[in-house]
Parts: sequence; C-alpha cells; structure tokens
Amino acid sequence: MSSSALLSLKYLPGEQIEDVKAEFEDYIHRVAQADPLFRDNPPEIEWGISGVAFPPVEVLAEHPLIQSASAAHNEVVGAPRYPGFEAVTDLAWFTGRGIPGFMYGPGPVGTAHSVDEHVSIDELIASTKVLATYQ
Repeated sequence: MSSSALLSLKYLPGEQIEDVKAEFEDYIHRVAQADPLFRDNPPEIEWGISGVAFPPVEVLAEHPLIQSASAAHNEVVGAPRYPGFEAVTDLAWFTGRGIPGFMYGPGPVGTAHSVDEHVSIDELIASTKVLATYQ
C-alpha cells in the first residue's frame, strides 16, 4: 500500500530554496525516525509541481514602480496598504529575471478563485481609475 500527500511549501524572500528544502527534509526525517512504520518505510520527497517551483517575490515599497502605483492609489482611493500575499503567480518569473512587478486589483482576496468570487462595481471603477491615473 502506498500513500501520498501534496504540500505547497512557501518561503520568504531572502531565504534560499536549498536551505528551505534541507530544513524540511531534515524535519521529515526526524519525524519518520520517531515512528516505526515510517522508520521502516521512509517518506520520499518530490519537489515542485511537476518539477516546477515558484520562488517568492518581493518588490520594496520604496521602488519607483510601487511609489508611482501608490501615488495613483492614494489620489483615487486613499492611503495604500502593502499586504503580503501567498499565491502562485507568473510574477515570480518576471521578478526572477529582474523585471519588477506587483499584484493589484479589486475584490476580496478571500473569495478569489472560488465559487463565490466577486468584485463590487465601485471597487472595479476605483481600480480602473487608479490604473488610468498610474504613470
């Protein structure tokens, strides 16, 4: 009998993927050693979604791109917030190549990609105005 588990392991900007993997593998090894079943049948770890791993992204609030977007947001909506966001996004590939970017848009994050995904008309209009104002 074999079983498998799928885990999405995120790590922070500034952390090295090799260190994160080593720490995780060490932890799993120590847990397995404490259980007779897993000690005799050690877990195998396969990294990446079909061999693909998405690195973390960080563009500092002081970056000119963010400053410009923040000014546009402040002009239309009010003071911007800079929340962190756990997601898999193509933005990782751009920033990995030195092309800065950010995620911006209307709607509650908690319902994104769900059966209840929605955006209010007011938020849609406001974010459209921000993007039109952005320079």
